[in-house]
Formats: sequence, C-alpha cells, structure tokens
Amino acid sequence: MRVAVLGWGSLIWNPGCLRLGDGEWRPDGPVLPIEFARISGSGEEPERLTLTLREGAQDVPTLWSELEQDELDVARANLAQREKCAVERIGYVGPNGGSQLRAITDPTAAQELLRRLEAWRVEKGFDAVIWTDLRSNFEAKRRDDGGRPLRRSTSDTHPNRSTRISDMPSRPRSGGQQSRTRQGPPAAG
Repeated sequence: MRVAVLGWGSLIWNPGCLRLGDGEWRPDGPVLPIEFARISGSGEEPERLTLTLREGAQDVPTLWSELEQDELDVARANLAQREKCAVERIGYVGPNGGSQLRAITDPTAAQELLRRLEAWRVEKGFDAVIWTDLRSNFEAKRRDDGGRPLRRSTSDTHPNRSTRISDMPSRPRSGGQQSRTRQGPPAAG
C-alpha cells in the first residue's frame, strides 16, 4: 500500500519521528482551507499560533511526501506520534471509500473537501492519504485566557515558524483604532 502525508507548517521543516520515504516534500499537494487558527503548546512548550484546517479559510497549496509505512493504521500512528496527539486526530482518505475528517464540522464542507482529497489521492496513485486533523481552537483559547490581547513575534529558531501567542501585538483600543482598508491617493485639489 502506498501512503502519502500532506504537510504544512512545522511538519515540513521538522518532521521529527515521521518516517518519510525519500525525505522529500513535493509542492503539488491539494489546495486546502488552512489558516493560523490553532493555539498549540502545553506544559513546558510555549503557546504558539499554528496552521490548521479551518472552515471558510482561503484554499492554499499543501506539500506532500510518500511515507515508508505501507499500512494505513501504522502511518496514522506515526503521524500522531510526531504531532503528539491521538490517532483519531489524524485524518485520512483510504481504500474502499474509508475516510475521516474532523477539523471541518460543516457536513457539506467536509464532504466537498473529502471529495477533493479523494480525487487527489487517485490522481497521484496513492492507496491512502493522511494529514493532521486538529480543529481550530483559537476562539475557545481566547475565551479561556480571559481575553488578554495577543502580541506578535516569530519563533526564535526559524524565520517561517509559527508565531508565539505571547509575542503578538495587541489590538488598538477603541478610539485609537486604525483602518485596515487602504485609502486611495488624496483627491486632486
């Protein structure tokens, strides 16, 4: 069985224990609705804003790599180990129509995304495709931390790594808000 893993974010530059076949990430993965919408980190790890699948996010290209494993359950367990999550948090499309997608909760959106993933799997000739299937928790975490403002800074170790929550800029308070829309040039006199 040929199994591919889809990747974005830290999985690309830090696959850790993930057993990639040739170690190469290819740029022609499926486009998926991904955005910075998950707060990760616990215990000794600092909290950071990370990429995750999210309903309504803009579709962006993903990368993929073939895995050494030739069994779907073993491949999912390996990715779960790398992601430090339960195997149930590893999504897949596989043989005989089997699939799992939990990050997208709207049934119509989930079915559309699974159709795209299945079409990509067939096009590339894989028996199964897996990915990290963690839901956005941004809104829940913001409520849990008392609504404190976020501040911006990038991770210390890599210029493209996830942003640490504790380092994000705070939003201006009412009265001092700046418009996010670009104003045109001044009107001619």
